[in-house]
Amino acid sequence: MQYAVSLYTLANNLYATNLGATDTQIGLVQMVPNMVAGICMIPVGFLANRTKTSRTVPFVLALFLSAAYFAYGSVPLFGEHRMTAFFCVSRHDGGRHCAV
Repeated sequence: MQYAVSLYTLANNLYATNLGATDTQIGLVQMVPNMVAGICMIPVGFLANRTKTSRTVPFVLALFLSAAYFAYGSVPLFGEHRMTAFFCVSRHDGGRHCAV
């Protein structure tokens, strides 16, 4: 599992570098997903305990993940605004600069 996470991190950093990210932005790319995952664990755990079927939460998360990967893959289509789109899609800047 650790190998898969390391490979994903490397690919994500290379993708951001190829789009023209600065060192600070690459640091945010590495930090924010772990922070968001930690914050979301408790509410999603409560939601999973309250649902009647065990497949509801994984199904909703899979739909969200599919939409996120589609948006993430379409970032290069934004041309000169691709870095803004990259951070808006991955929510690394809190959506402050999402006026594309």
